[in-house]
Amino acid sequence: MMKQPMVWLLAALALSPLVAAESLYVHSAKASLLAAPKFNADILVSVEKGAELVLIEQQKRWFLVQFDDQTGWVSSLLVKSEPPLDKVSVIGSDAVEITGQTRSRASEVSTAGATRGLTESDASTDDGVSDYNELVEMEAISVPGEEIIEFADAIVRENGE
Repeated sequence: MMKQPMVWLLAALALSPLVAAESLYVHSAKASLLAAPKFNADILVSVEKGAELVLIEQQKRWFLVQFDDQTGWVSSLLVKSEPPLDKVSVIGSDAVEITGQTRSRASEVSTAGATRGLTESDASTDDGVSDYNELVEMEAISVPGEEIIEFADAIVRENGE
């Protein structure tokens, strides 16, 4: 009679790590599962933003995780314990121009100019003529996500860990 409750208890203890497994979610555009906990290790598989990874082990700034049937290392910089928010980006989209319909404070205009690298002294250079056409041209540049990922991967491979 005592054996059956003991069997259930042992089964529950054996399965508890599976139930209590911690999930991590990819927050970067893409994350690579690596063969070792270093950036220049072989890439086992690449996973997209929002993918759920099961945490197996943590080693400093690296997590050993499982994704589908693959087990590999991922940097702690690329994942978080909560899923990413569904944010909509207007970068590279056909965003509606609303400048004629809005008002701006002087401080907002100054902040926007400073963000673009413009200062008061810039207005007095070039005989008072600023090249806003060049600025508009630069702001119109759109970089595809795949190109960003290739660039980031090249930096990782070049710099190692």
